[in-house]
Amino acid sequence: MIDYLAQKIIKLYQKKYPQKQNFRSGIGSFAGWFGSIGNLLLFVLKLVLGLMINSISLLADAFHSVTDIFTSVILIISYKISNQPPDKEHPYGHQRAEYIASIIMGVIIAVAGIEFLLKSIRKIINPSIADIPPIILIFIAFTIFFKLFMGILVKKLGEKVSSGAVKADALHHFTDVWSSIMVFLAVGGAMFDLAVLDGIGGIFVGGLLIYASIDIIKDASDSILGNPPSHELIQQIRGVANETEGVLNVHDIIVHSYGIKSFISLHMETDERESLSAAHQIASKLEDNLLEKISAEITIHIDPVNAHNPIITKVDQILTKISQNSDKIRDYHELRIIKHSDKSFLQFDLVTSEKCKSEKKHQSLLKAIKSEIHQEYPDLEIRINCEPLYMY
Repeated sequence: MIDYLAQKIIKLYQKKYPQKQNFRSGIGSFAGWFGSIGNLLLFVLKLVLGLMINSISLLADAFHSVTDIFTSVILIISYKISNQPPDKEHPYGHQRAEYIASIIMGVIIAVAGIEFLLKSIRKIINPSIADIPPIILIFIAFTIFFKLFMGILVKKLGEKVSSGAVKADALHHFTDVWSSIMVFLAVGGAMFDLAVLDGIGGIFVGGLLIYASIDIIKDASDSILGNPPSHELIQQIRGVANETEGVLNVHDIIVHSYGIKSFISLHMETDERESLSAAHQIASKLEDNLLEKISAEITIHIDPVNAHNPIITKVDQILTKISQNSDKIRDYHELRIIKHSDKSFLQFDLVTSEKCKSEKKHQSLLKAIKSEIHQEYPDLEIRINCEPLYMY
């Protein structure tokens, strides 16, 4: 049923907002309003019942719902901001507002968690709880299933639009599920003269809030600092390049992301015998092919290479063998023979799994590579350039 409902919502917003960014903002706003209204209802009910029976775990859960309302409102505001067009001060747009919203959500959740940890400790020291009618447990059980429904639905919407903020909102709904389960056990235990379980339940809820906040803040901070592109995206770029006639290889792929908007730059290898005009046409074709599969701004640098040089062919075989036997090498590229004055030297770029220039273990790796090549070409001067970690 939840899958069916999610698909209905997605289709409705796709029809209402044909443009991808507007559709994404529409889904984000829906998730925010859905969470705000649902959590406001739960907050009022939990607060009233918590005060009636003097339950710290139920009151903690009530104010947990308040933080959910705040995070949902922040989600709505963030999507309003992120949907604004680029301007002079923000030429790349405002989509990273979503990451800032996630951090604010995380801080609010953490503060609430710490507060309830302290209250719960006091509650354990001085346990007390009023008589509890069975209907209270029925209500708490209802909140468990209601929040599970909200969490699953919002999670599916967040996955559809690849939104960290919407996924964070879904995670918050799921923490409510666990906290409500603990409240159910705590209040149920108190019905059998185990009032101390109420304070223990409050500690569990507070700890869960803090754990969720750390996870949300970490994910958002990683996005602001710059996450690496996914392996699937890099493979997709290479796959499109391999299918484009005239492209021998692509390397030095760099991806910058601003929400759903990405900027991709790469080096394209083509036969040096191609004219400048022909190489430009190949690059334009590759750009068109990439734009069919990936929504991004794309910049291509052309690298002419001599793939027919017998030395290049042999060295390529040697490097392929070394790469297959080493977990330190991710890739190598731009093999070329460069002639300077009366001498020639071999040059290529090496992509390692870790930063290599300052590490002794990688210096030994570079020496080993040169040694392998020198067995075949003892007089060949070799220059190896280690690529930075953000290039693929």
